[in-house]
Formats: sequence, C-alpha cells, structure tokens
Amino acid sequence: MLEFDRVGLITSGEDQGIQVKICKAEIGSGYYVFMCEDFLDSSCNVGDHYFDSYEDIVESFVESNWVIQWL
Repeated sequence: MLEFDRVGLITSGEDQGIQVKICKAEIGSGYYVFMCEDFLDSSCNVGDHYFDSYEDIVESFVESNWVIQWL
C-alpha cells in the first residue's frame, strides 16, 4: 500500500537504498513522487516525478519492482 506524505525507503528493485515521498500536487489533480538519498540531509539533491493519477504511480512502482519500507 502506498503512503502519502510519508518517507519510504526502497528496499528492493531499481533505485534500492533511495528514499521516496509521495505528495498530492497543490494545483491540479496529480501527484509528485520525490526521491533522494536522505530527506533528513538538507544538502541532498531531491528529484521529482509527476504522475497524473494514483494508478500511474502504482504502475511505475510495479514496473520498477519497488518494495518500500515506510519510515
């Protein structure tokens, strides 16, 4: 199950060891998935991906074989 506004660690699949955070876009109906090595590190470079729907996020996570441990 995907968690919103909560940091998760990718424990398996592509990008293993990277942290993710899913947030609802403030404008529109889409979502952002933010990624970085450590969200607690203020100097960490944060990347983001925009998705039009929840289903698109799920599809992307499945394709990447991600297993997420929510922190």
